[in-house]
Amino acid sequence: MQVEPKGFVSVLSRTASPLVVMAPGAWGIFRSKLNYLSSYKGLTFFTKCDEEVVLPPGTELVRAGKI
Repeated sequence: MQVEPKGFVSVLSRTASPLVVMAPGAWGIFRSKLNYLSSYKGLTFFTKCDEEVVLPPGTELVRAGKI
C-alpha cells in the first residue's frame, strides 16, 4: 500500500525495531526519488520521497539497488 512519507514514518514508529528497504527510483532526467518499503502486521507499506526520510531510532535500514 502506498502512503505519504509522514504516514510511512508513523507506521514505523509503531514497531520496536522496524526493517526498511531503501532504493533509488527514477523520476525524470535530472532528479530521482528514493523508494522505501517496510512491512507491518502482514501489510506492506511503500513510499517515495525526494529526500531521505528521517527514520525512527532503532530502524534497521537495508540499502538496495532496486525495489
